[in-house]
Amino acid sequence: GLGWIAIEPGPSTDGTGAEDLDILSTIDKRLHLLVHVAKPVEVFVRPPMPVGRLGSTWYEYSDLTEKEE
Repeated sequence: GLGWIAIEPGPSTDGTGAEDLDILSTIDKRLHLLVHVAKPVEVFVRPPMPVGRLGSTWYEYSDLTEKEE
């Protein structure tokens, strides 16, 4: 495994903590992570892990491929 993952904050609100709801409805709902590692490594993206009970109904675990191992 990577050992650790750093998650960096994205754009901030206007300082009051209030955001325009019209803007929120058009924002991309994906989370983008920047992964920092101590030395060059290959990173393999795997399907997302389920969060909560609903996720377990569609998530199907798969073992690492030979290349990923």
